[in-house]
Amino acid sequence: MDDEPQIDIAALRRDRPLEVALWGPQSLVGRIVTWVFVFASACHLWLADAWQLEWLFANVVYLVGLALLCWRKAAVGWLLSAVGLAIPLFFHRDQLTQSLILLLFASTAGFSLIFDALRQTAPATTDSGTSGRQDPADMRLALGEWTFLSVFRGVTVVTYLLAVLHKINREFLDPQYSCAVYGLDELFTYWNLPLDVLPMPMMQLAPWLVLLAEGGIALFYLLGRRHVAWTLMAAFHIPLTLTMAPAFVFVMLVGHAAFLRLEDVSRLRAVLARHWPILGMTAALLTTASLLAHNNLPEWTMIPREWLLWGLLLTLSVAFPLWKKETWRPDRAPHPKPPRRTRLWPVVAVVGFFALNGLTPYLGVQYQHAGAMVSNLRIDRGCWNSLVFPESVRLTEDYIRVEETYFAEPGHIVEYEQIVLEQLWSPPQFRQMRRNWCRDEVRPFYLRGTFRGREFVIEDLCAGEPLPFADAGVFGVEIFGDYLRFQKNLERECPQTCIH
Repeated sequence: MDDEPQIDIAALRRDRPLEVALWGPQSLVGRIVTWVFVFASACHLWLADAWQLEWLFANVVYLVGLALLCWRKAAVGWLLSAVGLAIPLFFHRDQLTQSLILLLFASTAGFSLIFDALRQTAPATTDSGTSGRQDPADMRLALGEWTFLSVFRGVTVVTYLLAVLHKINREFLDPQYSCAVYGLDELFTYWNLPLDVLPMPMMQLAPWLVLLAEGGIALFYLLGRRHVAWTLMAAFHIPLTLTMAPAFVFVMLVGHAAFLRLEDVSRLRAVLARHWPILGMTAALLTTASLLAHNNLPEWTMIPREWLLWGLLLTLSVAFPLWKKETWRPDRAPHPKPPRRTRLWPVVAVVGFFALNGLTPYLGVQYQHAGAMVSNLRIDRGCWNSLVFPESVRLTEDYIRVEETYFAEPGHIVEYEQIVLEQLWSPPQFRQMRRNWCRDEVRPFYLRGTFRGREFVIEDLCAGEPLPFADAGVFGVEIFGDYLRFQKNLERECPQTCIH
């Protein structure tokens, strides 16, 4: 507000830098990104994957971190959030790429604010307040804030580029198996519509439309057309949220919000102040129409989430209409300036790590956490399908193949035997299999198969003996036994319809 007392941030940074770091971002954009992270984290924690007793301690730590972020204890809040994300990722078989993205966001923001305070290298900046006016002092960010906002932007662009790269494979481009067609079918099933109402050319084009959408979001950011990227992002993620990825869009919104500038905030505020009743009602009507077509109540949090996404799409369309030429022109708005003593290496290091991590499937090192979700990508022997990288680049093949198995005696539980024989496995899945299936009446649980080209025999998995995969780690040592590097529920046969 205009009469809000102004804080002398320059004096505080000089006299009490650690206290300022605890307060967190001083720019309006930085504060918005923090709040979006809190909301995205709540959506992430609401996923069924997180409703496990073994995740309880990590979730409590995560929630404490989010509470501190709300209480403006930002540096500590970011770091506790990072700890809460890291524990399930490394110790509890968290399979989601979005978990790694949130972990990079939280750890980068926390360490950036701490280092900024300890080094006292950030030049003075003045809080822009909450009026939405473009305060010139807000155009030069503190070093820590500039660093983590730059990382957020970089990781966001790389995520969409990786998604496109991984989808350039035979099965994704084949409508018979493509995750794009699978997703379209899921959407029409959600709305109780027959898929055959679409013309066949639409089915053939579905994979290419997905590639154009994801690639377009990244490309428009790189070309400085963030307004176009935002609208395309909102339109692309609505059907994805309703069908296969209920929290992913909100995680990505953290990175999208990092592209905001003060003039964007002012424009969005003006649109909402003038049109919020009609925007809210239209979003409600669209959500209602979707629910009526679904003819069933979804999980209750999906209703406000869908309403928010329709509202976001409508607001962006009014604020930055695609039918106006200025929306498509190169961005000439004043850009937040980096601090005078900019250090690019933290940004390059984090974004570069994420990009290189996204290439690890082609080395055979991992599949999960690499941006390859719903991509149809296969990296296993005999099913390699990438059209970008040849199979010769793969350094290792770490899937476990079971050739013979039985519970108690051959044929005792035929259904489970077929599951074990028909799927590809990894050591963390063997440990989970032991926890889920082992009972006295099914022992011995016998397994014979191959791993890394060598044969193994487990006389009784339920005996609790060490698994014969001690060298299953990336560097020959399995440090985190429950870090899930490879896809679950993957059949040995190929090609295979989209696995999600």
